[in-house]
Amino acid sequence: MGLQASPPALVLTVPEDFLEDARLVAEEIQEALERARPATPPWGAFRLCAGLALLHLVLVAMLVGPHPTLAHLLRLGALQGERLFSEPWRLLTSLFLHADVLHAAWNGLALIAFGVPVAERWGMGRASAIYLGAGIGGGLIAVLQEGAATVILGASGAISGLFGAWMVDRVGRLRRRRTRHDVVRVVGIGLLYLPALLNPTTPEGGRISVAAHVGGLLAGALLAWGFLHREAGASLSERTGSA
Repeated sequence: MGLQASPPALVLTVPEDFLEDARLVAEEIQEALERARPATPPWGAFRLCAGLALLHLVLVAMLVGPHPTLAHLLRLGALQGERLFSEPWRLLTSLFLHADVLHAAWNGLALIAFGVPVAERWGMGRASAIYLGAGIGGGLIAVLQEGAATVILGASGAISGLFGAWMVDRVGRLRRRRTRHDVVRVVGIGLLYLPALLNPTTPEGGRISVAAHVGGLLAGALLAWGFLHREAGASLSERTGSA
């Protein structure tokens, strides 16, 4: 059987019984070479996430205003269960609306924190798919949980999906190469962010949709798992062949 480097540079012939061991060694060498390369800041991913975070703030300042009513938020495109089937586009528009500047600012910071590594890992297209898919999934779960009359808005579900995708990628890396530093980093960040996802109220006493957070987290994790599964299948088909 043949083992081919990716990108193609070297093809080795190994006995079929040792193919999996050879593949793991090749992955370790590849990761070591990548760590040895000078790190370049992910400016493209940062500009995309920072731009989206800024858009959230601009929309609050220009459209939402300092003291919005529920009727005004609905006119702008907030999500409400009883309007879901007649106006499904609200699943998207609600992701770009926030109740106030503080709400948008916190979500913007979390978007940059998790959106940048996810975009760097999977590219802009797949990161956008995770963001939108998680936002829609979180909105659907929130509608089912909160009731038809509740008004839902904000990008928290979509950002929770980015966090879920980040966790799936990091846990997958730990399974291949585990160091104490990597474990502490992943567990520490998870323990810092998960309580915020499960907190039902803001510091000011406002209501938070935990269902949207959990739904977005699960949707983002599932999408990331699907991307990893496809990558693994494509990598295996490229690296193996008759020789």
